[in-house]
Amino acid sequence: MFNGIVEGTLKLLSKTLNNNSCVMEFERLETLNDLKIGGSIAINGVCLTVTELTNDKFIADIMPETLNVTALGGLVPGNMVNYERCMKLNSRIEGHLVKGHIDEVGLIEEIYHDGNAKIIKVSISENIQPYLIKKGSIAIDGMSITIISVGNKYFTVGLIPHTVNNTVARFYQAGTKVNLEVDDMAKYMWNFMQNNLLSKAS
Repeated sequence: MFNGIVEGTLKLLSKTLNNNSCVMEFERLETLNDLKIGGSIAINGVCLTVTELTNDKFIADIMPETLNVTALGGLVPGNMVNYERCMKLNSRIEGHLVKGHIDEVGLIEEIYHDGNAKIIKVSISENIQPYLIKKGSIAIDGMSITIISVGNKYFTVGLIPHTVNNTVARFYQAGTKVNLEVDDMAKYMWNFMQNNLLSKAS
């Protein structure tokens, strides 16, 4: 479990494809001195398990399902990625609860500035549209972000300079694919309505 507050960025060192799966090797920063084999780490919002570890790098296995439903498959060695270690039970929840299970890959359609904010318009499918509301939360590449507006198969968010400068958002441009995880509370509420309120009304 994570809280969507990205700790920083690190580099993808290598990527080895094996049939439909993949092995990725990442640099291990000094801030990751408590990382351990079998532990979890979110990379661009995707929960990965550390399978090998040295003083300066760590390795994670990426299974076919993860490659199919996330944007990790598009990464190449040298790319920077967001990272967040799993939260502790006594930690503050400064963003919102994030599991690292991606719901969909969104596509950045447009980027513009409004004062000091970087406004990003992301296109989505109708599958996750019901879970998005104005002022609600969504995780974009692992970043807990507040939604500004929701339209027909798109939403917009605003990023402050600190977020842009300390995450992969500084590399975003039109056409960038991003990992999206919607708020679980929205899923539960929608499921309850579908299975109870709407069924009773019919």
